[in-house]
Amino acid sequence: MLERLRQKLRLMAIKKRISHGYYKCRLCNSDIYPTETYYKVSRWYKGRSIIKICYCSDCMHSKEDVLKEVDEDSLPYGIAWIDSYKNFKKKDYTRYNKRKNMAK
Repeated sequence: MLERLRQKLRLMAIKKRISHGYYKCRLCNSDIYPTETYYKVSRWYKGRSIIKICYCSDCMHSKEDVLKEVDEDSLPYGIAWIDSYKNFKKKDYTRYNKRKNMAK
């Protein structure tokens, strides 16, 4: 029950927006031009700062796809204000460990 509510809150934190400016997609690094739709999510970052990450609608087709990317990408932190800053558990640590090993 709690897990289902938490999942619903995480999906509500992902916003589908229409672009009014120029943004970059995090996955394909392409430009998101005005009047195009994109997904935006706020993520925790180092020192409890918050970064906003955008995904174009060509890379991500639904909020569930964005949530899967958050759970499997190389950033160690989750969604801001929803996930815990220190105790966030990722579903897949493969890309995170690869990034960590490259930094050494």
